[in-house]
Amino acid sequence: MNIILDTNIIRQDLHIKGDSFKILKDYLRKTDSSFIIPQIVIDESKGLFKRSLNEKIKSFDASVKSIEKLQILEVPIARPNINIDDETNKYEQHLITNLDLTDNDIISYNKDHLEEIIYRCINRIKPAKEDGKQFRDISLWLSIKEYLRTADKQ
Repeated sequence: MNIILDTNIIRQDLHIKGDSFKILKDYLRKTDSSFIIPQIVIDESKGLFKRSLNEKIKSFDASVKSIEKLQILEVPIARPNINIDDETNKYEQHLITNLDLTDNDIISYNKDHLEEIIYRCINRIKPAKEDGKQFRDISLWLSIKEYLRTADKQ
């Protein structure tokens, strides 16, 4: 049985190194199964990683300024040179490598879903909510629904 991951699962362990992922990977190996991940989940996870990295850098910079205000001796504190876009791309590769994903394990975007997504948002049809939002949720749901129609495994 393949396992389809949602962003909320990855959000709990961005580096995919915790016990839950170890257990899941062991199960997949023993059952000759694999992770299946929609492209939107990869993109959302990259966005989470990038925002988190930006927040940490801002927090670091604020801490450095606070320390510098307290210093009597003027010792410069060097900020690491981090290219956020490069790190975000490395993170995407980290996800793909650590989840053992191949191109067949990634559910691509389907542009044909756009009309139905918009229709569901406007008319508040599930998985859209009363506020008409959940564009990503509808896209994810339609992608998984389509994948399951053609999948070889459960």
